[in-house]
Amino acid sequence: MENLENLQVLREQARTQSQLLEQAEDALTQTINEYNQARRSHFDKEFKRKQLFWCTECHEIFKGEGQLILLEGVREESCGYENSCYRFDTYSELHQTCPSCYQKALDRHGWVGTTDSQLHKTPRYHAFRVETRSDGLFACRFGEWQALNPEMKVPAIWDHVIEKLCNEWKLPPKLEIKFGRLKDPEWIVAGEPV
Repeated sequence: MENLENLQVLREQARTQSQLLEQAEDALTQTINEYNQARRSHFDKEFKRKQLFWCTECHEIFKGEGQLILLEGVREESCGYENSCYRFDTYSELHQTCPSCYQKALDRHGWVGTTDSQLHKTPRYHAFRVETRSDGLFACRFGEWQALNPEMKVPAIWDHVIEKLCNEWKLPPKLEIKFGRLKDPEWIVAGEPV
């Protein structure tokens, strides 16, 4: 009987320690998140100070200022198990490009593919110049300047590119942590649950 009481006491201690561990894990996770946010903010300031930009088309880093361009159209995409199917996706995306990608996009403007005989859709591609004005972004669509949705943003720089630059610039590393939590364990003594 004494062994059983000892086990129950130890089980309660384990539960208490598990709760304390969870609280400590939550506090540590919050601290790590704050650190990573401050690190990203420092990276963004350094990126801006060095006057760099990321081309969202060729995915290279360039010095200077990128050119904004609005890409719109319909594209064919693979989907399904092992890309065994396809579909057509209508898109409208704001990009920041290097001079070479900007020119390639403008050269490709107006491209129209072949109409699909089953889905009756036609891939197409349009590239429109974008200007930044005091009241927002404007795209010149077919000769007419139109305001862009204020929620439309340039895609963010990829995380692995950020990590590569942070290593080159000798910035502090990103922190990550993973926990395995103890949740009301089932204790087994001599093959029987306690």
